[in-house]
Amino acid sequence: MKLLRSELAGGIQHKLFDIPTDSPVLDGLNFYKDSIRCEITSEPIPDGFKLIGIISIPFIEICDRCLEDYRRACNAEFELWLTANDQLISATEADIIWFPYTMEEIDLNPVFHDLVALEEPMKKLCKEDCQGLCPHCGINKNKHTCTCETRQGANPWGALEKLIR
Repeated sequence: MKLLRSELAGGIQHKLFDIPTDSPVLDGLNFYKDSIRCEITSEPIPDGFKLIGIISIPFIEICDRCLEDYRRACNAEFELWLTANDQLISATEADIIWFPYTMEEIDLNPVFHDLVALEEPMKKLCKEDCQGLCPHCGINKNKHTCTCETRQGANPWGALEKLIR
């Protein structure tokens, strides 16, 4: 998604953008809609512009416990500063982007890729109480019950404990 300096200078108020989910910028992620909706508002600041917005992300995830696909909608708010003041730019400030006066437009696709990637959870669960798969027969315990017997108190790490004694 590219923004023109002239458009930013005039101020943007709740402008909607659609970022195609088949964009190379979003490779490796799965979505249940054709686009990610982004709403941006901008205002001039000294030596640049301040962007405030929200992106609505329609993820398709794979549950870590039962391996089933599920849909997860996520809204991520963001604030970015586009500035020509090189004293504000540092490696630790990811929300400040270099935008010198010589540039007439800025491509925010890499920024949005990072915002989307940061919304991916470490542990993906279709629901909090997901039962997962049976460790013996592999059946999805959310959909079916199995007759496998699970030994209570069985310690899968027992053999390793013998090694340290």
